[in-house]
Amino acid sequence: MRKGLFGTTALVILSSCSPPDIFYKQGVTNAQVDTDQNACQVQATNEVPPNIQTRYIPPVYSYQPVCNGDYCYNRQILVQPGRWEQYDANAGLRASVADQCMLSKGYGQVSLPRCDETVLSNTQVASNLPAPPISKQSCAVKTTNGDWRVVTP
Repeated sequence: MRKGLFGTTALVILSSCSPPDIFYKQGVTNAQVDTDQNACQVQATNEVPPNIQTRYIPPVYSYQPVCNGDYCYNRQILVQPGRWEQYDANAGLRASVADQCMLSKGYGQVSLPRCDETVLSNTQVASNLPAPPISKQSCAVKTTNGDWRVVTP
């Protein structure tokens, strides 16, 4: 049981370090990718506006054994209090519409490994340079504004 839990936890931690799928179109500058993504997000927001919903998340209780001499019983303890939360019921659909917009503009989604330190030290990602062709050496680098870009050393 512990090995399975450890393996699952390790997988979640490692996957959080990997870059997400990146929109890629060879020869398009990073600035143009940003422009197209912004236009698609605006279009998706216009087509699928936010739908803010409120839901109640009930409290979570657990039981703790308490022993007084020869007598033991389980005492209920509050693990997490109940709370109200708001969420956008249309967020998933809006993201799908934005992705479809990018695909219709000729972009594809690629999944690449994170660039290692040697590639990062020898590479500069500029917004005015065209996207390089993808090869087996291609990797993804996170820019200062939080976007991911394709790099081919």
